[in-house]
Amino acid sequence: MPSDRRLGTAADALSAPREAFRSAVATADEEIRSARLHLDEARDPADALARELGTFARGRIDAARMAGLLKVEEAPDPLTHHLMDTAHDLFTELASSGGGRFRVDVPPGGDLRDTVRDALAHLGRAFGVAHAVEKARAHRYDPDKDHVLLHPYPFHRWTAGERRMAPPLVVHVGGADLRAGGLSEYLDGTVRIALVVDGPTTPAPLARLVGHGVFVAQSADAAMLNRLAAHDGPGVVAWVQDGSGAVSFVHDPAAGARPWERMTVDGGLEALQTRLAELEGPGRSRVHAADLRHLVELATPPVGGGAPGDPAATPDATPGGDDAADRLAAWLLARTDLAGL
Repeated sequence: MPSDRRLGTAADALSAPREAFRSAVATADEEIRSARLHLDEARDPADALARELGTFARGRIDAARMAGLLKVEEAPDPLTHHLMDTAHDLFTELASSGGGRFRVDVPPGGDLRDTVRDALAHLGRAFGVAHAVEKARAHRYDPDKDHVLLHPYPFHRWTAGERRMAPPLVVHVGGADLRAGGLSEYLDGTVRIALVVDGPTTPAPLARLVGHGVFVAQSADAAMLNRLAAHDGPGVVAWVQDGSGAVSFVHDPAAGARPWERMTVDGGLEALQTRLAELEGPGRSRVHAADLRHLVELATPPVGGGAPGDPAATPDATPGGDDAADRLAAWLLARTDLAGL
């Protein structure tokens, strides 16, 4: 399948989280427009109050005097208006833009991590500008320090709530540039990254991204993109091409409580171990072998079997439970002569 079609398929698969982000932006824009309307009315407090009082008060109540007595809010400084206009323009742009704004390309020989970092920071401007408006309305905006809020807003400054609203990314990358280890710092909240990979790549470039609650997959099956979109948490999928050399695996946090239960490998563990043995031969890359070995360790059940119902995998199989201190105490008591006590 040509790259353009694959990119379109990936964008379609992530349409639901993308629309959720744009919906949140549109809601924020409505709030900004409502606040701006209120501030525009405050430019002429007497006129705004007269309109609120209606025709009954016309000619009977001095609206200008009453506005002074009630201390109706005066018009704010021009900076607040400027920030609101900036926020409105940005929110409108993000809410109405197509999927292209949520897609980036890693140039040949480029850095995948830096590309994702810059893309998230650019989309994160929505959060930074919102903070700027909030500060201005509370009279806490300092142009000398807070102007950074109007520029690309780096991911490390996003709040937990903002990370839960994170927009998805579709990243087009060549197999030779699929160095994915640096993406781990962005796998938080509901950040979802679909990597559309062209050409051959290493056996397990995503292996070290496997973590608690993180959906990770390497596969030539486009269905993995739909599973990524449905996952309520962070995740990354490398959609590779057939014959790319990458091992096909899925780490699904919803599949079990233990690492080997969450791992599914095409061909099973035996095929994975065979592939590792080939990589550990002379002249092979130690880094690639280490990535694959990490994958083998994650997918390998404990010596006792580790299957559900197996006593060796059951925490309460020992008298003291699975707590190391309890097991040690039980062992000591079993070997202590208490007859003289």
